[in-house]
Amino acid sequence: MLCNRVEVEGSNYNPSMKVACRLTIARCFMAVVISGLAWRLLRFFLNFDLSADESDILSNVMARGYGALLNPLDYSQASPPAFLWVTKIFDSIFRNEWGARLLPFLAGVGGMAMFWLLCKEVLRGAARWVAWAVFSVSYVPVAECTCAKGYTIDLLAAILMLWLMVRWLRDGQRARYLLWLGLCAPILVWLSYTSVFVIGGISLVFLAHSFRKQGKTNLHNMLAGFLFLALAGGSAVWLYEVNIRPSLRASQASGLQDFWSSGYPPLHQPWKIPQWLLEVHTGRGFAWPLGEKHYGSTLTTVLWLTGLVVYWRRGNKWVWVLLVLPQALLLMASFLHQYPYGADPRICMFLGPALCLFMGAGMQFLLGRLGHQRRRRCYLGVALV
Repeated sequence: MLCNRVEVEGSNYNPSMKVACRLTIARCFMAVVISGLAWRLLRFFLNFDLSADESDILSNVMARGYGALLNPLDYSQASPPAFLWVTKIFDSIFRNEWGARLLPFLAGVGGMAMFWLLCKEVLRGAARWVAWAVFSVSYVPVAECTCAKGYTIDLLAAILMLWLMVRWLRDGQRARYLLWLGLCAPILVWLSYTSVFVIGGISLVFLAHSFRKQGKTNLHNMLAGFLFLALAGGSAVWLYEVNIRPSLRASQASGLQDFWSSGYPPLHQPWKIPQWLLEVHTGRGFAWPLGEKHYGSTLTTVLWLTGLVVYWRRGNKWVWVLLVLPQALLLMASFLHQYPYGADPRICMFLGPALCLFMGAGMQFLLGRLGHQRRRRCYLGVALV
């Protein structure tokens, strides 16, 4: 795993200074995390007016029965059926905007807590604090946490499944984590469309790991893993047939596919694909914690790329592959014009955990080139920013 190496300046340095420095850095980034939680609570209780998208979703929820919510939605909307069902239940109980926004809010707060567990498994030292802080105050998940749309559920679903698989990889491949995945994944597919990319990445890692460890993988792991594959795959196929396929046909008529066009590579002009790749990897899709089109997320991309290289060299390569595969599958889907890549951070929210983790690793590596005092000041400056 990544090490939090400290370079000592001068001969008067003692180990207690190292501990005090780490505590100071941790407290500063903890303050950032708390501010992210406070920001979510403030936005939730301010109870902003419903946006056009929220109103359209709630109009569908209130006008339809549970069965009818499986059909393509009106007003050019698309949303997972289980999210719509839970929203309908909450709306019938509370009968106000807070009720309609309660599930995304709980998912947003739960995602913050779950992401810390993931950080502790994947990173060491200051890198885990940087990653958690960036995740906590990233604007898009904070804003979507208090909207009546299910984007933060995409985020929570991704973190939960990644954490379970990381635990399986790092904790001696205990079958119970695969069993939990087998129980969670079929439900999460109906709550989050994009969970299929994470499930696909987990499935490939499991199959590759089992093949590589052929003869060493115990029977319990094999049974639990194939149970996960069967349940998750069956649930995804069922959802596709009853909900996604009709919705995709309807989206072509409603113009929703045109809205996603910037997330598809220009296959009709292949010489422009490198430019498109540069733009999407430095644009809005990488807006963690902030970013915009026209290379507004360049710093995020530089830290992410640095973390990719450093973690591959020093970290658990199975974990690296697990974090990278969902993004690779999304990119492949964009080339097939099945789902947009990097067009909007909301619709590819599940990329956020891996982006933040590699950013933390990248920043730790770059600041690790500095002396002790400079590094400490830089970390405190990052926390302040």
